Amino acid sequence: MNPIQFVKAQRQVLEGLFDSEWFSRPYKRQHPAYQRWDLCNGILNRGARISFENQEDLADLIFDNFGIVQVTQGKVDDFVLGKLANYGDENVQKRLRTIIDDPHQFLDLLFEINYAAWQIARGHQIRAFESEGLPDFEITIEPSGFLVATDCKRVRADTSDARFRKLILKANKQIKNLGKECPGLAVIDISAKLPQHVASRDSLLPHVDRICQILKQYLKRDNSSVSGSLVTWRSIQVLPMTDGSGGTLCVLNQHSKFVRHTRPLRDLPEEELSRVSYDSML
Repeated sequence: MNPIQFVKAQRQVLEGLFDSEWFSRPYKRQHPAYQRWDLCNGILNRGARISFENQEDLADLIFDNFGIVQVTQGKVDDFVLGKLANYGDENVQKRLRTIIDDPHQFLDLLFEINYAAWQIARGHQIRAFESEGLPDFEITIEPSGFLVATDCKRVRADTSDARFRKLILKANKQIKNLGKECPGLAVIDISAKLPQHVASRDSLLPHVDRICQILKQYLKRDNSSVSGSLVTWRSIQVLPMTDGSGGTLCVLNQHSKFVRHTRPLRDLPEEELSRVSYDSML
């Protein structure tokens, strides 16, 4: 695809999530999906030229759209959306449609979808659950068939550190309610809590370590249905091109760090942990 076709493909993924009139409704303008759709329009109006301040937002959009296309079994190479019916049963799809329309939960859902997409891309099986009292899904690691009950939580920028205790408590309850003899994994995205526009990935690590220390307090004797928490975050670097073009290169990575429970009901072995973690595991 040329740049114009590529940006149009990103816009079409968003349009495929909603009905044909959704983006024409003025009261939807505060929704993250509308803002991303408007970003695509602005880029297209400039002939697919991307301004410096738009690069990070576009990188986030592309990353999230990849996840949406992957879980709906669309065409990943061309960013062609599949069907929501390909992700979970009818009750799961009903929940997704409700959350997608909620501006306060949309980005939370995208994180859940992206983590599921990462597992699918690695050849694992995902079984999504719709009940509020259950974890988001279970992962069947292939080819061993090893099960991991998984709950995804996204921490927002304006939440206090006390929120981490509530997230672990809730994940523990949901994993326990599943009632399966398998490890439980709480995947927590802390991207919104970290400083933006950092010079390097390593400059984020002190902030990540501080949050991991908080989680360790709740993963000692209590909450033992949670075998550990996979703390994950994105880093985006904008670098000058070295080919003399005067352009810039935007590099987005998803990192993860595991905080292990000291006395879990069921341990998550290192081999299986490596299979459900992001590649840039720290």
